[in-house]
Amino acid sequence: MTEKNDEKSGFFAKFFEEGKAHIEGLLKQNEQLQKQVALLRHELSQNPGGSREAETDENSELASVCQERDRLAQDLRDFKKRMQDLERENADFAEKYLQVEKESSNLASLYVASYQLHSSLDYDVVLQRINEILINLIGAERFAVYLYDPKTNSFNLVSGEGVEERKGSKIPLADNFLSRIARSGELYLAQEVTSMGDDDRPIAALPLVAEDELLGLLVIYKLLIQKDSFEPIDHELFDLLAGHAAIAVRAAQMHARSERKAATLEGFLQMLKEVSTPENTTEES
Repeated sequence: MTEKNDEKSGFFAKFFEEGKAHIEGLLKQNEQLQKQVALLRHELSQNPGGSREAETDENSELASVCQERDRLAQDLRDFKKRMQDLERENADFAEKYLQVEKESSNLASLYVASYQLHSSLDYDVVLQRINEILINLIGAERFAVYLYDPKTNSFNLVSGEGVEERKGSKIPLADNFLSRIARSGELYLAQEVTSMGDDDRPIAALPLVAEDELLGLLVIYKLLIQKDSFEPIDHELFDLLAGHAAIAVRAAQMHARSERKAATLEGFLQMLKEVSTPENTTEES
């Protein structure tokens, strides 16, 4: 798309350069005609007693020159109007092109985010992918990833950025701000996003829900310095995270449990194998 944009920019630059040269030519012709008109008027004023026929010829020539001047002036006005119309069309095209380019970039961001979330079943990798999306695509500088533990009925801080010293801390699912957001199941965005938030008033909080099952919370406390507000694409990314991140986390948790069970079963089978070996049977005999 960059090559097409360069071609169109080159076309318009060449067109406007030619138009500028044409306007300059018309202005020079107009200036020459005005000089001819002034010269003819001067000659008429210097020869008031000339013949009627000569005066008629001069008047005719003067009228012809005036008509040509008027025609050139009209052509100049028409050309300027065309140039203005083309400039407006070029501005509209540039605006639409930027809009399409931005939408394409947004779609690419959504695709990358979705692919990253489902590219691994490793629990730690999934958490890392969520961190990367929050940093690189949403622009979060300080945030926390809480996962819900039904055994303790609380949210455990398992990952994040700028909250390393609080990792492992718990927030009970009770009468507090984050619990109310979690129960609502809806995205929370603060009206003011330039200040530093906390657990009582973050700048954004997103419940992670998969098939009506609450799995956790994404809490953003501060955005990167170059970002002063949330954009429409951020809302789409939040929607994607609300569902896909929750599914990815649940899949990773199930995979981890199945691996632990498989390891336990494998150990049990190995123990049975050792117990039932001929060597052990001989010793018993």
